[in-house]
Amino acid sequence: TACPGQNLYAVLPTIRQEAAARTGTIAAVDTKPPRISRIRSTDVQRRRARIRWRTSEPATGQVRYWVPGRKRRLTPPATSLQRPHKVVLRGLRRDTEYRFVVIGRDAAGNLAKSRVKRFETG
Repeated sequence: TACPGQNLYAVLPTIRQEAAARTGTIAAVDTKPPRISRIRSTDVQRRRARIRWRTSEPATGQVRYWVPGRKRRLTPPATSLQRPHKVVLRGLRRDTEYRFVVIGRDAAGNLAKSRVKRFETG
């Protein structure tokens, strides 16, 4: 049986060549999410913690954090695209273990998430 889009796939290279000839080179579409690295929790105190990280390309950043067994919270996303990121979590519980995930989105909308990390308030 034939694939419904088989004819389109057969002529797609020709369409791209014709479009490039008319408009110039067609840029490749960004499909790779940013890489998240250097994640660390710093300045952890009784009721707050600072989360820092870097992305491989300019991206938004936000943190999803929670106490195991409780509701998860999400910080607002950054309003600008950056490589170094910093988020301060406030209103935390004293002497409590928290888990968190760093989330980033590049200009093309590709989503990246870190592995689960942890910190403990004093």
